[in-house]
Amino acid sequence: SALLRLGIHSAEGKSLSFSRVKIAAESLPILLGGDSRMWQRWIFMFARIPGGLFLIREKIPVRDPHLPSYVFEMVLEKMLEETVDHRSQDNIISDDYDVHDAASDKMTDLFLETLRSWGPTSCLRKRIQLQRYFSQKSRNNSSSVAFIKQAEKDLQRRISQTAFGVLSDAKDSASMIEDISTRQAIDASKDSLFDVDNLIDKFSSRLSTSTSQDCQSSRIYVGRKSDITIIFASAELEMMRERFDRALGYYLSIGSSFMTESLPLLEETAVLMVNHSQEKLALAEVTGNKYDHVLSLLEMHQLQYVLLNRNYSF
Repeated sequence: SALLRLGIHSAEGKSLSFSRVKIAAESLPILLGGDSRMWQRWIFMFARIPGGLFLIREKIPVRDPHLPSYVFEMVLEKMLEETVDHRSQDNIISDDYDVHDAASDKMTDLFLETLRSWGPTSCLRKRIQLQRYFSQKSRNNSSSVAFIKQAEKDLQRRISQTAFGVLSDAKDSASMIEDISTRQAIDASKDSLFDVDNLIDKFSSRLSTSTSQDCQSSRIYVGRKSDITIIFASAELEMMRERFDRALGYYLSIGSSFMTESLPLLEETAVLMVNHSQEKLALAEVTGNKYDHVLSLLEMHQLQYVLLNRNYSF
């Protein structure tokens, strides 16, 4: 327990090395086991350490012991807050900009990965399906393979994680044998560890929007680069609610403001994707980014009509 008290020292403003915090994070499953109350206490303690929740995100129980939804919501909100704050410094930091920008991107990726892994398991399966669909059509699919492996790992943990699983080899765990029956017992569309609608409301309140004249839709404004993480998160949450047109709208709002690839190249890629063309040169050039699944989403759910709305209104 002495290691866990490192969090108190950090909160008091004393120097705390990354290695010591990491050791404390690694010790949590062994020291806390199946004690839900203690898990809640120390999760909130790590939330007081800058970056602490990023270290323990994969240690937090997702099945055994059961934790209340507000714990997961607190973690996600805190991770989002730290990510946005870090990215908001992009405009004021001149030295080592590339390093800072890469760190912001990494924080965003870890936050979104955590958000997906704690949402409905049906959405995890949907994302795996979309990535596989894309990888089957592309020549350079390394990013899709990496994403699928991580998503499958997250899905397996949601199904078989136990309080003392850290002490045994997952391949030999009895819970792995019960995997199929356990999957069937889960209502995969309603097993989110947090209240999806609650987070949608909280995240959307942080975005700048304007109401259209008919008062029936709103337009997203991406005025700051730090808004990107919030919009990515909103897109993921809409995916969890299976409101795929809204999710696509969020992705398009990012692309219209911070697109790095040329528009003709993206248009050509979309045509090749839809027409199942064998000429994959253009497709290969834009493969490897975090939008791989969007083309699959567009085709599988026939969302071409969303592209006609330049305001990406909801």
